[in-house]
Amino acid sequence: MTARRSRPQQAATAQTLNPVEASARTVPEPIVALAVIAEPVGVLAGRRRDGVPPWVFPGGKVEPGESPAQAAARACFEETGLEVRVEHEIGCLDHPVTARRVMHFACTLTTLAAVRAPRSPELVELRWLDPDQIEDLMPDLHSGVRDYLHLRYILRGALAPSPQGLIG
Repeated sequence: MTARRSRPQQAATAQTLNPVEASARTVPEPIVALAVIAEPVGVLAGRRRDGVPPWVFPGGKVEPGESPAQAAARACFEETGLEVRVEHEIGCLDHPVTARRVMHFACTLTTLAAVRAPRSPELVELRWLDPDQIEDLMPDLHSGVRDYLHLRYILRGALAPSPQGLIG
């Protein structure tokens, strides 16, 4: 017959774990997945009610049973009412303040819809930002996202027909 420990003994055992064992048993902070939507009109961003940080991409925490890409699409819809298709991961980082893993995903709209008021109480405004506004309003932008947007807009501009070519 095996002896069962009482609850106080179980608690005492948990308290005597060394720091390595204790940290291995802690649940990591949830992953945050963000949708980076770059369209011809600009890049979609939301202005946060609390201002920390002032401007963000739509997104949220990954929920149980959900991939980070699924979370980015779900949270984008919840915050903006816009349905997106996740194309690929742009990059990830560990947030310097919260230590949460933040993953950025390149997304495209699946339907044409007007951006109106945000659906999330955390946001006070949604806006399509042009590349210059992104630099001004999101100065701490992840370098991988900055590179992705830079390339996307340079290539889009290089491939777009010139107005003179359309007149002639």
